[in-house]
Amino acid sequence: YVKQIKMPAKESYKSMQDSFSSPEFVPSDFAKMDRQPQLLLGFQAIDRFAKNNGALPLPANAEHAAEVLRLAAELNSEHGNLVEALDEKLLTLLASNARGDIS
Repeated sequence: YVKQIKMPAKESYKSMQDSFSSPEFVPSDFAKMDRQPQLLLGFQAIDRFAKNNGALPLPANAEHAAEVLRLAAELNSEHGNLVEALDEKLLTLLASNARGDIS
């Protein structure tokens, strides 16, 4: 009989703050490689919106989408301009669908 023994492996990761200031992306769609930093900023902005307001942005609410865009711009400047210009259409769609339920 053969017995397989799994040897422990030590894993180490960068802190969240270090990862945010210098992210390493694993491309999943080579046609949309520029979207990864945009989505990172968008999800972080939505998270900050939820912390500030106690809830996620409402669907198709222009005020909430504008607030998410403002927060994304703040985050972008705080962390060394991950993107040159924010994709407002993408971030507005992301904010409008933040409460979406995928079933």
